[in-house]
Amino acid sequence: MKNYFFTLDNGLQVLIVQDKNKKNGFAELITKFGSKTEGFIYQGKKHSISLGLAHLLEHAIIEESPLGNAANYFKARYVKFNGATGNDYTRFYISDILDFENNLVKLIQVVNQPCFSEECLKEIKKPVIEEIRSYEDRLFLDISKTCYESLHHFHHRWNHCGSIEEVENISIEELNLVHRIFYQPKNQFLKISYAGDLDKIKQLIIDTYQKMEREPVLYEEIVLMEPLSVYQKKKVIPAKGKEELVYVLFKIPTGDFTPKELVRLSFYISYFLKENFSDGSHIYKEFIEKKYTIYSLEKSFDFEKHFMILTIGVFSSFLEEIKIAILKCFQQIHVNEETFELWKKETMIDLLLREEDPLNYLHPYADNILTFHYEKPDTLLDAESFSVEEYRDFLNRLDFSEYAVVGRIEEEKHE
Repeated sequence: MKNYFFTLDNGLQVLIVQDKNKKNGFAELITKFGSKTEGFIYQGKKHSISLGLAHLLEHAIIEESPLGNAANYFKARYVKFNGATGNDYTRFYISDILDFENNLVKLIQVVNQPCFSEECLKEIKKPVIEEIRSYEDRLFLDISKTCYESLHHFHHRWNHCGSIEEVENISIEELNLVHRIFYQPKNQFLKISYAGDLDKIKQLIIDTYQKMEREPVLYEEIVLMEPLSVYQKKKVIPAKGKEELVYVLFKIPTGDFTPKELVRLSFYISYFLKENFSDGSHIYKEFIEKKYTIYSLEKSFDFEKHFMILTIGVFSSFLEEIKIAILKCFQQIHVNEETFELWKKETMIDLLLREEDPLNYLHPYADNILTFHYEKPDTLLDAESFSVEEYRDFLNRLDFSEYAVVGRIEEEKHE
């Protein structure tokens, strides 16, 4: 499987994975603009971006494109298509087997050349507002919000949808300006999996952007530097009949790791969580034996710009007991060399299997570039070099002192 990563003269980053054995083509155009983007300075004036605008903009791009409603256009041609808004990025993708090159051009045009209008914007807001209403009814919304607010000092953008009032107040002028500022080639990342001629695809991309004749716009993004401390150490909210939950969340600085080390750290953290918090782990058996919970433990991690969030969740009302046990795990980090070697072999198999599927190869490669600024794919040689010694060293370099404990518990149990 061949892969190519390059940057065009207009600033567009392109990653292409070629597998001539696959007929299906896939492309995802990512813009470095999301729900947590705070604002920008343009022509000497500061602009704060309305909450919910990134998500509304995603809908507007799809529904007011040069093709009309882009979702309907692609569906009529048997092309899978969708968009998604995240904290830092907005993504639009196609998956096509019949006419990939033509539909790649259409995707680029849809994202970069919307046809916004005042009248249509009113209609586009309606399904977005309904989505907000349904979002507010989600079973775990209260605990998710509390977890985010406990970790982040700047937590006003915890919800990518915004509120109904905020969305209703977004103007066509703001929508157009934000698209013009952020949806520039230099802010975009195009990842492709395709069996066709790569030089032809590269020239097709260059020609498509040149024909749009978009002039670069100079601006300065407003970035709020999130502190490395948690906002609040403990917060308990009433369960009100919902399932009781306890979360211990760590905010871990990662600034002294190189891009390559961060990629390796992401693998090691996966092993750490599996070893210490899976169903066979010591702490899980302890929780079951003491009847703190009857469910598997939730475990996850996520990297932000200069720190990592590591989360352990338990369906339980035993907040203090859960907290003490989990903190003990982080204070006394152990490694079982036998299970480490088994995990290492499983990782090597996973990397070998990526070679069989271009999408399984493409997505982690793109994540290395976008999340860690590491412009290389994960390789079998990387996994072969994983060691217990480096694992211990990396975890010893991590500072687990900043954590928050969040619970959703019936009121009479925490009064």
